[in-house]
Amino acid sequence: MLNSRHYGNTVDESRRILREAYGVLRVHPRFLAWPFAALVATVVLWGGVAAPTLMVTSTLSDAQSAGVLIVAIEFFVVFFLTGVLWCWFNVALTYGLSAALRGESLALSHALKMASSKWVRIVGWVAFSATVGAVMRIVSNALGGTLGRIVQHASFFAWAGATYYITPILAFEELPVVDSLKRSATLLAKYPRVTIASNIILQIAVTAALLVPIAAAVGAGYYVGTYSTASLMARGAVGVAGAAAVLIFFAMVIGLNALQSSVRVVLYRSARVVS
Repeated sequence: MLNSRHYGNTVDESRRILREAYGVLRVHPRFLAWPFAALVATVVLWGGVAAPTLMVTSTLSDAQSAGVLIVAIEFFVVFFLTGVLWCWFNVALTYGLSAALRGESLALSHALKMASSKWVRIVGWVAFSATVGAVMRIVSNALGGTLGRIVQHASFFAWAGATYYITPILAFEELPVVDSLKRSATLLAKYPRVTIASNIILQIAVTAALLVPIAAAVGAGYYVGTYSTASLMARGAVGVAGAAAVLIFFAMVIGLNALQSSVRVVLYRSARVVS
């Protein structure tokens, strides 16, 4: 755990956080399946709404405004449900990672049941977060120009920092929505340097890792589009490479989501003991 000597060296402590977070996933690779389940559930949710939405809009060609309103409402509901879904899975993943750090084992089904017991707070938080996000966008759009963009980016980073510990707080602390936000900001203020440094290191690694499959997919697409005389075999190989790059990209997104959740849990455990 954290002590004053470790806290005095931000880089060393940040590395310790990342090593501990990665170590949990290395010992328990099953946690990689948890964000994959969330991704599959998201695809099912969006797929189940896309076809009915297209059917509704096709039958309302003579009432365009009504069709647009229905589509807007449907997609608002789907965006909201997607936020609830991912928050629910992340709370469950927090339970599983916390149990692993204690040397215990927690099945996904049991973790999801534990997260379901928090559904009122999860829905309340997602609604509150969506409202704040909408207000920030309205303000930045009203300002417009360079000032609007500055306000937009500044508010985004401030909100991301203030809400960093929300998921473990939802899981382990019985607080109202606004108090949860205050608690998250308090934890960040108690442990700012290591929290920021750990996430900067992680984001650099994430960016470097994601650039590889993205560059491969873009390069494959550029090759097919540029060389019209390419043989059928070459086009097939490029297509396979592009598909593999897409699969690798999604696999890395899943793995990095699990790693980010693990880092957040380790940071939360450390931040709680900082005096």
